Amino acid sequence: MLSLSSVHFVSVSGNQVITSNTVWSGSIIVDSTVTVTSGSTLTISDNAEVNVTEDVTIIVEGTLVIESSSNSIPHIFGSFRYPTSDRPIWQGVQIVNGGSLSIDDVLIEYARGGFDIAGSATISPNSEPMARHVQIGWNLDGGSLTVPESSSLNCDDAASSCLSIKSSSLTIPEVNSTNSSSIVFVDTASTLDATILKGNDIGVGIQIAPGSTVEVDNLVLHDSNVGISQSGTANVIFHSVEFSGTNGIGIDWSSVNGADIANVTVDSQSSLGTILRSIDLVSGSLHDVTAFGNFTNTPAFYLDVSDSLNLYNITALNYSQGIVARGHGLIELREVNLEVSNQIIDAIGQISIDASHSNWTTESEGAILGNIESNLSSIIITGSSTSAIALDYLSGSHYLSSVDVSRPYLSSDRTSVGIHAIWADIEIENVSASGWYQGVKIKQDATVSANQLDVNGGGRDGGASIYVDGGSLQVSSLITADSDHGIEIVNGTSLWDNGPHVHIDSWSASNHRDFTLEMSDGSIATIRNLPSFATAAQSDAFGDGSLNWGGSTSTRVNMVDSHRLIEAEISITDLGGQSIEDANVESFGFSQNSDVTGIVNLPILETGETSVTASKDGIGTTVRLTSSPSTIQIPILPSSGDWIIGTGITAILQNGNYSLPGNLIIQSGGVLQLLNSTLSLVPSAEYISNGGTLYGVVGKISGGIGQHGSSFPSTAYTGNLIIDQPVTVNCTETAQATGKFIQSVNVGPDCMFTVLGSVEDIVSLESGASVHVKSSIKIRVLDRGFPVNGAQVIVGA
Repeated sequence: MLSLSSVHFVSVSGNQVITSNTVWSGSIIVDSTVTVTSGSTLTISDNAEVNVTEDVTIIVEGTLVIESSSNSIPHIFGSFRYPTSDRPIWQGVQIVNGGSLSIDDVLIEYARGGFDIAGSATISPNSEPMARHVQIGWNLDGGSLTVPESSSLNCDDAASSCLSIKSSSLTIPEVNSTNSSSIVFVDTASTLDATILKGNDIGVGIQIAPGSTVEVDNLVLHDSNVGISQSGTANVIFHSVEFSGTNGIGIDWSSVNGADIANVTVDSQSSLGTILRSIDLVSGSLHDVTAFGNFTNTPAFYLDVSDSLNLYNITALNYSQGIVARGHGLIELREVNLEVSNQIIDAIGQISIDASHSNWTTESEGAILGNIESNLSSIIITGSSTSAIALDYLSGSHYLSSVDVSRPYLSSDRTSVGIHAIWADIEIENVSASGWYQGVKIKQDATVSANQLDVNGGGRDGGASIYVDGGSLQVSSLITADSDHGIEIVNGTSLWDNGPHVHIDSWSASNHRDFTLEMSDGSIATIRNLPSFATAAQSDAFGDGSLNWGGSTSTRVNMVDSHRLIEAEISITDLGGQSIEDANVESFGFSQNSDVTGIVNLPILETGETSVTASKDGIGTTVRLTSSPSTIQIPILPSSGDWIIGTGITAILQNGNYSLPGNLIIQSGGVLQLLNSTLSLVPSAEYISNGGTLYGVVGKISGGIGQHGSSFPSTAYTGNLIIDQPVTVNCTETAQATGKFIQSVNVGPDCMFTVLGSVEDIVSLESGASVHVKSSIKIRVLDRGFPVNGAQVIVGA
């Protein structure tokens, strides 16, 4: 027979152990620990007012049932107050392993832990139990909790979290929390699958520990400090995150690996400080975001990435700064649209950025890229009339494709720059800049190589479409318009050894006010098609520089040193006169592959000789041409016999390994260049320099022996060359060679042999002979990155 006891006013004094089924209703005073033993049930009725007057616990080893009705719900609260505390406190309800809880609606207050569940707990359908003024509302610690679709867990003023999950798995339809530190904390080795989490006036929406698994359909936050906080490696998926009110950081990732968050929205009348903040991020993905900032000094994204991060389909408006990028990983931005008042991107260090199909708007600065590398593709950067710069490259290697940077033209503008580069290498494919005082500004040790570049608008009162001062520029197809100068060259860096600072193939210019091309003393340029009459000035090109130029004979060139180029028809054949198709031919830095008839058209000097190089399959030659049409014969390697390089022939072997069946003979005035290549001779063969030159750039000659007659020529071994063959040196007084000799060297009588490089094998000296080995270093003196002229360098003092 079931035995029940019922009281309407009960005072529980001393530790009470409930061993039979008991009902609490009406006013209940608890001033000591209550234990519901296994096999017993404590029922708290809908009208119960349970006042816990001491810092004690209700321990459930059996069953606790909390009832409610449509008219009333039970109230369990603490009233004990420590002398130093400003609020009451008690321990809460503890469901131990083996114990069980069945709960309808309830209000539990002032507990350290509202319900600490190591056993099992079940929420009744259509119930919304509330924990208020607690440390933790619902602490699932190794137990189980069942919440039906029609019910939810609720908290107000949870100092730690509304729901804490430790060593447990929980599927829950809804958790609501207000004025709390967090909605949910998910500990290591725990799992949460939630339909909706709602928070109002929240410190952290959800805290995720390493080793946990979390999937949330919808997180809804109003006035939060942090939306999602995750540390370490966890399996995390958020399908939707909604912010309203005033919010701080949306997502905070620390050492995170494997997180995926989608569909983040901010109410248009609300704000989110930083959308994503990551520290030492291993991998993560954030996509489908619409966010509004409040123009405070916080970036939309602070990204410290150690491996990879993917941001996709994001719109961030009303921010002072777009992205701060740090670390040494890769940040991928696709359809990331930013609207900022101050700066779009700040990237430095070893971080890489790959951005595409995005629109960026700034009132001040664009992307400041001092990082190792970036790739911008299909990007539109729009400035206002106050914008200072669109792209500022400070170091690293960068690539731009289909990029447009523009701002409204302002007649008073004297400072704005579209693309600025210093100490950086930039490759450009189809880029335009419009409205800037200087469209492209190339400073110290920067190299800009462009396929298609269009610069127009702006640049009045001394401005230029392109301004070069210390760097170098190479463009295949250039359009300039509207600025005072098309190109102004103050100073530069050679694009290659003894090459120009500026190298332009096709150039179309219009509506310039001053000289289309202006060059200062010491500057060097090669312009294949120099525009004529594209300016109101008296000259198309003017200055104290050195200019090689092609184009109309009516072009007005007023340069201290200038040489006109003409287009030459050049036929490429082998030594037998047969046309060679697809040979690469280069002149003045312009290159073209020969057609099926062996023809190319390239510029040469109108008067004088031009060095033209032709190569096929790594074998080439350099000849000096004076007229059009001309013919170049490529010395294809022989299949038998000796290879003889005659006077006036420059043969080139590059980027490969080559071999000869017989001797190598270079006649006086002949040259063989080994460019990143190795030439091998059979053991019985000889390399003979009859005054000819063997020159290496990461080159190597291997096999055979070096026999150079009675007078060793200084040109027999030159450049950056490895000599892997025995060499005999004879001379009457002195002889010299450059390279790294890794086999024996025999020096004849009375010969002083000097090696600029090294000798690593046996040296045999005949009577009166000697060997001197010298090495050199190349020093460049810089002051804060800029070259110093006239500096004194002392070595070994």
